[in-house]
Amino acid sequence: MSTPRGIHKDLHPLIAAAQRQGWELRKGGKHWALLSPDGTDRVVFGNSPGDQRTVANTRSLLRQKGVDV
Repeated sequence: MSTPRGIHKDLHPLIAAAQRQGWELRKGGKHWALLSPDGTDRVVFGNSPGDQRTVANTRSLLRQKGVDV
C-alpha cells in the first residue's frame, strides 16, 4: 500500500495508517478520498495542503471516523 505521487508528504503517514485499517484511497477530480472499509464514511482532502491546517484537519476527521492515527 503505497501513497501515490502528488499527495503532500505530510499526509502520507495518515493515509498509510488509514489503509492499514482497511480504508481505501480513491482519486476524484481535484481531490482524494479515503473510504471506510464498510463504505459508509469518507474523508476528502486536496492534492496538496493549501494552508498549514490541512494536515491537522485531515487527522482530526480521520480520528472522528474511528481511525487510529
